[in-house]
Amino acid sequence: MQLPSDFSGLSLPNQVFVLVNLERVDRKLSPVTGELASLDQLAQVGAQNGDDPVVPSGLPGVPVSAWGANWASTGTNVDAVYEWMYNDGLGGFNKDCDAANLSRCWDHRDTILGFQNDITNYGGSLSFGADTVNTGTGNTSVAMVITWSSQAPSGYYYLWSQAVADGAL
Repeated sequence: MQLPSDFSGLSLPNQVFVLVNLERVDRKLSPVTGELASLDQLAQVGAQNGDDPVVPSGLPGVPVSAWGANWASTGTNVDAVYEWMYNDGLGGFNKDCDAANLSRCWDHRDTILGFQNDITNYGGSLSFGADTVNTGTGNTSVAMVITWSSQAPSGYYYLWSQAVADGAL
């Protein structure tokens, strides 16, 4: 992975957005188009509550056909994306994954890498939101939301094209 030259200066939610997109494009999947403040707000609630964010139906200004969300309590936002992608199976950090419930293993990874069939078959775009909260215990509560819709919403404040222009590959 090659991070954008300004990665350390990006907001923590923008860093999560870049890391998630780097995981997607590394696997030849469509990147998430951009980050929306309304999805950041949903992620903030998840980070504050220590749980996966929830996307309500009828989110104003954001047509949502499908969505997924992740939450983690880790050292940093970079650690969270690593845990979601590479330590989400049996014996990993995923509390919902155990020998009695293997169907929940790798759900976080699936959220990050998902929705490609929707894009391939129906078009549309992916949108993103994230937030991080310092828990005061040496950990960071990190939450993200990714949505797919057949119509792109307006109001992106940070685009994948901006990260690529700054060197993300």
